[in-house]
Amino acid sequence: MSRAGANGDVTRGRERRRHARARTATSRAGANGDHRTPERLPAPRTAGRAAATRVPLFRARPGRGDDGGVPLPNRVDPFGALHAVPERGGFTGNRGCLVDDDGRYVRHHRGNLWIICRTAFRGRRVGLTRPRRWTPLFFLDDAVGLAAGHRPCGECRHADYLAYREAVAAALGQPQRAGDLNRRLAAERGTTSTDSDLPDGAVVLSDGPRLVLGGRLYAFAFSGWYDPVARPAGPLPVLTPPTSVAALRHGYAPQLTTPQLTTPSTRTPSSVPPAGSPAPRAGAPTRRSGRRP
Repeated sequence: MSRAGANGDVTRGRERRRHARARTATSRAGANGDHRTPERLPAPRTAGRAAATRVPLFRARPGRGDDGGVPLPNRVDPFGALHAVPERGGFTGNRGCLVDDDGRYVRHHRGNLWIICRTAFRGRRVGLTRPRRWTPLFFLDDAVGLAAGHRPCGECRHADYLAYREAVAAALGQPQRAGDLNRRLAAERGTTSTDSDLPDGAVVLSDGPRLVLGGRLYAFAFSGWYDPVARPAGPLPVLTPPTSVAALRHGYAPQLTTPQLTTPSTRTPSSVPPAGSPAPRAGAPTRRSGRRP
């Protein structure tokens, strides 16, 4: 086994360093999740590795919307667009720094490292709008994150990352590193394909984004999947990038939110991306812009 394989990829270190920088750029905004203006004073480091493991940690929390606060535009839909809605997702993640030096959201992404992370990891507290640091985003579940073009983080979700990487490698017939996955996903974002043999966890476009699960299609809302309908015969437009569809098809088990029976209050547009995001075109390797202030 190569040294990179034994350590779960040399490039995994990029993600570890990105998480580690959060310790010295911690803010009260990250702890309370309700401030737009970042606190620039670093919090004290934890006293040693053993102390860090005793506390349930890494709190990347969205801004409050259900208790009087104003939510930030950091919730991700299956198109990859950002929204300011009160619902909180089951995962966090990032795609680089999205804010300016005043903490205002000014870009859709920076770089091709798009990952899905746990919301609690080793006690790290992360500010929501830190200039020149990665900006936390929030996803309902793995299906939304994968459809938006992200993949599991190699540090805080290391086992899931390895399962995803090995599933892609099995589909392609050759080993894959983190950089290989990042480049593949970057080339596939903003495109759609059609497929009739889709695995559970893929997201398709019907009357809007819908989750494929157990022979049914479930509509997307920020509060959960709902409105099950029978899966139609024939091919469907697929929003999930082909690399992630291959991972799902070859054994990657996504963590999904249990579908609900009631109609949620906050939904997404029907069959097109939100305003500000280019509509996906079959076969066109177009990046999403979707910039929001």
